[in-house]
Amino acid sequence: MRLTDLLITGLATWRVSNMLVQEYGPFGMFVRVRELAGIGHDASGKPETWHENNVLACVYCTSVWVAPVMMRFPKFARVMAVSALAILVSKLGEK
Repeated sequence: MRLTDLLITGLATWRVSNMLVQEYGPFGMFVRVRELAGIGHDASGKPETWHENNVLACVYCTSVWVAPVMMRFPKFARVMAVSALAILVSKLGEK
């Protein structure tokens, strides 16, 4: 695996994992996925309660399962990597 492929896959894995674990998503899609997995939310859709053995409880745990998917679909991974970079640049600009 080339270094650029590793960076793209890593950024894409973080982006998708973060969406699944922490974001509301369009039409509450990610909240619904987490609720199906037994995770409770506050009024804004932020996760509040979960079981420690839940794969959607943290980005680290989720990334183990998301990474192979990103490796299998490199074009989708590129889109997610660009999204991740945009978010990181935005966060750096806030400081």
